[in-house]
Amino acid sequence: MAIQTTIDFLADLPLYEEEKPYYLHASAAADDRLEGVEITNIEWDTKPVTVHSMRDNPDLGFEQNGFCYVKHESKCLPCPSMGLERVERYRQESEALLRDLFQPEFVLCYDYKV
Repeated sequence: MAIQTTIDFLADLPLYEEEKPYYLHASAAADDRLEGVEITNIEWDTKPVTVHSMRDNPDLGFEQNGFCYVKHESKCLPCPSMGLERVERYRQESEALLRDLFQPEFVLCYDYKV
């Protein structure tokens, strides 16, 4: 499966050979002091790209690419209203998955996102 889309890349400017790209993310309270201050030198270059699904691609793996796709059917899917007991089961399931996959010395799931 492939999808045609565009991605904004940092433009290849000669300026960046001498000056690193930057963006100043100032607070609203600093607005009155930013008049005349250049807050960015970033220019974007939008290019067409083809995005391919990584699922079932035997050429992709953790050792070669630094990531991998894992099919896993959770018995403890997280949800916004889950209680502490369900959170703990989800964490334990996540830790077991990582232990099985990578055989690390230690795994600790200390945070999660729903």
